[in-house]
Amino acid sequence: DIKGTINIASGDYVSKYDFLQYMACKFKFAKEKIGKTLMKDLDFEITRPLNTTLNINKAKKYFSIPSIFEGIDQLYIDYTKTKENENN
Repeated sequence: DIKGTINIASGDYVSKYDFLQYMACKFKFAKEKIGKTLMKDLDFEITRPLNTTLNINKAKKYFSIPSIFEGIDQLYIDYTKTKENENN
C-alpha cells in the first residue's frame, strides 16, 4: 500500500535558467530572451529558498522517474502530436 505524501518530480536538479534554456531550444523559442539573474541580486521583500527541490525517494520505490530532460522531450512529442491532430 502506498500511504502518505509522495512528491513527484524529476530526480535531477536544474536551475530555472537551465530549464528554460532547454525548453526554448526544444520548442524553438528565442533563447536570447531568457535572462540569467541571481536571486541575491533581486530586491524581494520575501526571502525565497535557493534550493526548491523535492525529496522523491518514496516515489522512486513505486514509479519509474524520468530525468527532467526526458520529461521535456516527451512533452515536446505530445505537443507536436496535439498540434498535428488539430491541423487534421
